[in-house]
Amino acid sequence: MQMTYRLWIAFAVVPIVDFIIGYVGLPLVAHGANAHNADQIARSLGSMTGFLGLLVTVFGAMPTVLWLIQRGPVSFRQVFVAGLILGNVPFALFATVAARGLLVHLIAGTIGDHLVPISELIAGNLSAIAIGSIVGGISATVFWCVWRIPSSATPRHPLPTR
Repeated sequence: MQMTYRLWIAFAVVPIVDFIIGYVGLPLVAHGANAHNADQIARSLGSMTGFLGLLVTVFGAMPTVLWLIQRGPVSFRQVFVAGLILGNVPFALFATVAARGLLVHLIAGTIGDHLVPISELIAGNLSAIAIGSIVGGISATVFWCVWRIPSSATPRHPLPTR
């Protein structure tokens, strides 16, 4: 019963952690943010990250972890790899929608002449993958710590008393 309670608490903590990552991580992703509205931008980035974290947790992490539990003992490695993958789901969905839009414009011949250079496109994609992996990895680690650490911190075989 206690393990189940910790599991649901761990799921609930993940979007909060994602909000904090988005809020604190603003200087890393917004190099030219104005100082006078940096707090507003940080709250917006944190809110977006937290909301996406909630969606990924409900529709990705919960089914994945529950499936892993049904298969047998769950390791930190399994949870961490799932976090890395699920952390990139929002970007993958965005890239899919963007690719569809690009295809439509290519077919219609309406694509602009001022396209982003391929080097900037690759750098942007790699940074988005890195950010998704970092957020997913941190979220998975916090999830694991909330879910499993308290139960594994107690000794399995208590020391004999004299």
